[in-house]
Amino acid sequence: AHGTALATVLPEVLATYLAVRERELALVGVALGVVGPADRPATAARAAIDGLDALLRRVGQRRTLRELGLAADAQPVVVADAVDDAAIANSPRIPSGDEIAAILAAVSGA
Repeated sequence: AHGTALATVLPEVLATYLAVRERELALVGVALGVVGPADRPATAARAAIDGLDALLRRVGQRRTLRELGLAADAQPVVVADAVDDAAIANSPRIPSGDEIAAILAAVSGA
């Protein structure tokens, strides 16, 4: 279930990296076959996120948090846990609690 939850939020999480990992996201777009290597990095990065979203939907992995059994009242705990998790230090961009809450809200299905 953890992998499914990650797939649910992955496009939104990657979108928060657009300003700091444009080139890498553009390469994801090339790997997905949604852009070519000569495309502008900014355009390719956005297309990569959209392409990943489309792929996850095609394979049934873009479910809402509600479908995965996460109640809305549990989301503040998820936000706090994410902010407090030591692994977040490995993120290319450290999100705020409000940004994490916005990602959860976008995929909650409420």
